[in-house]
Amino acid sequence: MESITLEQAQKNIDKFNNQHLYNFIKQRQCQDEPSNLLKYAIDVANDRLAKECAMLWSGKRFKDEPLQRIIDRYQKS
Repeated sequence: MESITLEQAQKNIDKFNNQHLYNFIKQRQCQDEPSNLLKYAIDVANDRLAKECAMLWSGKRFKDEPLQRIIDRYQKS
């Protein structure tokens, strides 16, 4: 298996759907010190949450299941 650079991994994270992004972050949050890749994934999630809020207020339709709905679903269970 060939290893990839941090930049390539970040490009892959940018392509994740919201469920995959949430799972990626949750699986890695138990690390004592978050990696640069985990920090990047959290930044992507925060950006998506902000965009979802703006889309909600402007009345636009979501392309994917809203990240906030995914977070709420797993926090209730």
